[in-house]
Amino acid sequence: MEKALEAIYVCCFSRDPIQEEDVRLLCIMLNAVFPSIGKSEIDRMVTSMAKQVADGERDYPEPKTLSKEAVQ
Repeated sequence: MEKALEAIYVCCFSRDPIQEEDVRLLCIMLNAVFPSIGKSEIDRMVTSMAKQVADGERDYPEPKTLSKEAVQ
């Protein structure tokens, strides 16, 4: 679940902070995909990540561009 959350962040938010509405939507989406983890744990992880990003405590690489062959 953590890797999925990180991938979503890198692909969708780049280096932007995660807005409150986005946190809510991420929690709903991840709860649907990973129900065995539990709503409270997913909510905690998403909220924690959003706070760390906003505080500059987390740094993710820029998304990699696809090769010409991969695009085709």
